[in-house]
Amino acid sequence: MPGCPVRLAESPVTRDDACQAFQPYKPVKYVIYSHSHVDHFGGVKGVISLEDVRDGKVGILAPQGFMEAAVAENIMAGTVMTRRVMFMYGTELPASPTGHVGAGLGLRTSSGTSGLIPPTDVITEDGDRRTLDGLTFIFLLAPDTEAPAEMHWYIPELKALTAAENCGHTLHNLYTLRGAKTRDPLKWARALDATAERFGA
Repeated sequence: MPGCPVRLAESPVTRDDACQAFQPYKPVKYVIYSHSHVDHFGGVKGVISLEDVRDGKVGILAPQGFMEAAVAENIMAGTVMTRRVMFMYGTELPASPTGHVGAGLGLRTSSGTSGLIPPTDVITEDGDRRTLDGLTFIFLLAPDTEAPAEMHWYIPELKALTAAENCGHTLHNLYTLRGAKTRDPLKWARALDATAERFGA
């Protein structure tokens, strides 16, 4: 079963409990960090344990440059960016028709425990392949797009593509008020073009 390490450790627990109501329990064998933003790895400890990773029961995959980018944004610049997030997303405003009404991607940013477990396998080349729990994953690196370290992957057996936040129902801004690195629109477009050329039907 794949794990989704969203922003906080508390978030996946609720989601996993809900999933178990519809299917029998299957242990998480792999976690894939799509990119270096905290809302895509911060809840990993709600899905797996550090002990299981150390014992080799669970693998964690991430794009090249992931740890450097995650540390630079969330530790070195973390205090400043956290304060800016309060203004950008209005986290201190009360939820009401005249106060906080939404944060773009969702109703509001969550609060709780955030953490990180370093990857055990780093994707370093376009076209790198891994067989994870019987499925083929083909990776395409997309650095300096929506995040400094990011990747897409395709699962041919399922005809399933993941392009992280580079391609979704909302378009991310090129410059964030919270102070994340400015996104390069040309690299972003090229990564999407490469994904369509490589994996499009």
